[in-house]
Amino acid sequence: MKTYNYILKEWLKSKNNLKIQSYQRYESIINNYISNNIGTYNIKNITTNTISSFFNELNNNNLSISTKKNILYIIKASINYSYNNKYSKYIDLKEIKIKNNNKSIYILSKKDQLKIESYINNNKILVDIGIYSYQLMLFDSFYKVLLHSIFNKFLNINIISIFIIFAINLILGLISCKVIKKIKYINILFGLQ
Repeated sequence: MKTYNYILKEWLKSKNNLKIQSYQRYESIINNYISNNIGTYNIKNITTNTISSFFNELNNNNLSISTKKNILYIIKASINYSYNNKYSKYIDLKEIKIKNNNKSIYILSKKDQLKIESYINNNKILVDIGIYSYQLMLFDSFYKVLLHSIFNKFLNINIISIFIIFAINLILGLISCKVIKKIKYINILFGLQ
């Protein structure tokens, strides 16, 4: 008597061309969602109805669509493996569907949006944070590439040098923000006036 868990282990072992991360994800999904449920069943007793009932339960849980798709893939592939290796009869799983439990999204009304914009525009700290964040984002990549090139050329990269690059990058970014704020034409160029 072979259980579905046995088939799942055999199927996973047969996937020798998987990346380590994919293997670990499949193993985790098997352990967390399948093994303690239909994994204990005798493979010969698993039917389309068994899998359908299992998925009806899953569809009522708050699992992500991605997780549900991975579970469905693993079940279909392992059941196929079982059939091809004469462990079980053919089980038609084409009708098994994943239900999307979309959560509703609240969309701001124009009135609410204007209230938020007004609050932000009247709060100097929030405006400055937004401007500095925008400026830092624009210069961050430039400084990282520049600093990495300099460190790579003259020094060996190690943990300490990474922290030094981070600190210098942050300081250069903040200095850039102060300089940009003082130069009228750069302010206009970045749309900050």
